[in-house]
Amino acid sequence: MFKLIYSVGGQISEYLRSNLSSADWQLIASDDAGFADAAVRERADFLLIQAAAAPSFYRRELMRLYLTGCSPHIILFSMGRDSRFSSSFKPEQASAQFTRAENELYRVLFQAILQESVSITGGMQFLRCSDIQMRASRFTREEQLKEIISGVSLEQFREITEEYNLNIVSPAGHYLVISKAMPYNYFDDYTHNRRVYRMLEELLRDELYVLLNRYAGGEVFSISNNSVCIIINDFRQPSAKKYREQINTLLSQIYQLMDDGMTALFVGRHVNSPTEFNVVYRECINAKRMRIFYGEEQLLSVKTLRQKREVPAAEELERCISTIREFSLITPFTEFESAIEELFLRLLKSSASINYYYYSCSAINVVYDAFCHRYGVTPERRAMSRCFDKYVTVEEIAEHYLRIFKNARAQAEANSGRDNLLIYRMTAYVEDNYALDLSLEGLAEFVGFSPSYTSRFFHRHTGKTFSAYLTECRIGRAKELLSQKERPVIAEIAAAVGYRNPQFFSRTFRRLVGCSPSEYTARYRPPRNEKKSP
Repeated sequence: MFKLIYSVGGQISEYLRSNLSSADWQLIASDDAGFADAAVRERADFLLIQAAAAPSFYRRELMRLYLTGCSPHIILFSMGRDSRFSSSFKPEQASAQFTRAENELYRVLFQAILQESVSITGGMQFLRCSDIQMRASRFTREEQLKEIISGVSLEQFREITEEYNLNIVSPAGHYLVISKAMPYNYFDDYTHNRRVYRMLEELLRDELYVLLNRYAGGEVFSISNNSVCIIINDFRQPSAKKYREQINTLLSQIYQLMDDGMTALFVGRHVNSPTEFNVVYRECINAKRMRIFYGEEQLLSVKTLRQKREVPAAEELERCISTIREFSLITPFTEFESAIEELFLRLLKSSASINYYYYSCSAINVVYDAFCHRYGVTPERRAMSRCFDKYVTVEEIAEHYLRIFKNARAQAEANSGRDNLLIYRMTAYVEDNYALDLSLEGLAEFVGFSPSYTSRFFHRHTGKTFSAYLTECRIGRAKELLSQKERPVIAEIAAAVGYRNPQFFSRTFRRLVGCSPSEYTARYRPPRNEKKSP
């Protein structure tokens, strides 16, 4: 038996209940407000929707449905002057029983739609969303509109608008609005439900044109797979106050139509001449990157986004990133959390520096990749790419990093096992603090064991005593320092690796390395940069 959640008109609803076999179907009525919850709750096989609300509402609800992991076969249709129909693609592994049920549902639905249409209008024109002729005509218009915003002369502008009957001739000038929505590749189910999303785009486009024509007209066209450009013909009002009220009302209505919870609108400055379209368009495109610093605001003017703020000192930024780079299995997560929040919520948000933002994200990604590689953790590549594709805020980015690092650490701890994790904490503690006055008692206090048990546990898992491991860490670091400096001061090197007595350091160095620090320096001294004679 297949479960069908349906949100349709009364006559169509009655026809479905009367003509779908009760032996094969469980029919569950819903409405626009509840169809997504009902589909999740009932684990529906089919979801039938008659579009009656704003297209952005359905996009939001389908996204919510997708995030729950529920993926019913969706059928969406609208009825009106130009009715439309779309559906999910059939699953690749669809059973014969599923195919029969799908065919039966389509047959009954089309009969119900035709009956209602004939009874209301006496006839019906039913248009497919993917109508080739309609798409070809729109594509041609969009190409000409793209040419206009890429930069044309006044003469070229007149020729294009006249030849293609574009509704963007306005002596008062224009406004340019650019939308930034979720990219299609954000959705795993976009390919499966591509026809549904395209139909919603068509319905949204129609509603935008209706809205623009209530004022002074304009044009709507796609500029990428997730961005739309709206050219608004400006209009004159008797007073500046009335004019501003009208413009703000129109922009607010555009936003309400397009608000699916994932779309931001960027309003460019006034376009006084068609030759300025390209400049204003580029300003909008460049300003889109700044959206991350403006919280949940969805309708933003380019003028606001381009305002300069005080940039934090590079040293302050590096201090936060250095703390993040130290992330490991023994790092208190509260320290990491504080560094992330200070970086994103204080430094980056207050400065609105897009360059610092990209630099910080790149540095953190390297830390995350290195941690996952070291502990055999599978990185959340999908989640990370989605996070940056989505039009997010700095708050969401901070939450994203805290979540993936927390998950990676939990997985690393599970992979390591208790003993391996504990010995890692011990060795990491020694490697991070070798320059201090370390002792076995201090290590025991760090892990919560007695000194004697700590000594036995450490030796059993590393094959070395605590003191031998500490000495190796110190001498290893001393070798690095000696080979990096041309004339190192032995006393300074000794102090840098935790030895208060330079003589004791030299004896220990000779015992482990086979030569004195001075001899080691002479052997591995970096070459001088000698000037070439003319």
